[in-house]
Amino acid sequence: MSEEMLDESVFESNAPDSSNYASAGQRFLTYLIDLVIYYVIIFVFGLIIGMTSGGILAIVPLLAFFAYYAVMEHMLGQTVGKMIMKTRVVNVDGGQPSLGQTVIRTLCRMVPLEFISVWIGDGVMWHDKWASTRVIKD
Repeated sequence: MSEEMLDESVFESNAPDSSNYASAGQRFLTYLIDLVIYYVIIFVFGLIIGMTSGGILAIVPLLAFFAYYAVMEHMLGQTVGKMIMKTRVVNVDGGQPSLGQTVIRTLCRMVPLEFISVWIGDGVMWHDKWASTRVIKD
């Protein structure tokens, strides 16, 4: 088989390379935007259902956290912060992350000091490493 018969597209990959990763600054600003939005959501829920009562309603912030991150990143590939900062979540092959990957990302965000992991090592945050995802420039 001659070399000119080989289809070069077989060797192409949609996997993002590090030059297309969102910067540490973009990731941090996205985090701050999403944090403000999350607190607004919790405040509104608190007003509606009376969060001061405690008890079973205390789980609402945790459910809102999961819904905001896992659902938006799975369905849209972006949170509102990522939309504003023009970034999105992909799997390591460059495709849409699975629901399992977005749930793992969301769970990993609860690791203490995880939010600073973008500045440690290769610039890939722990929740991205552990979920086999990346945040890229959109």
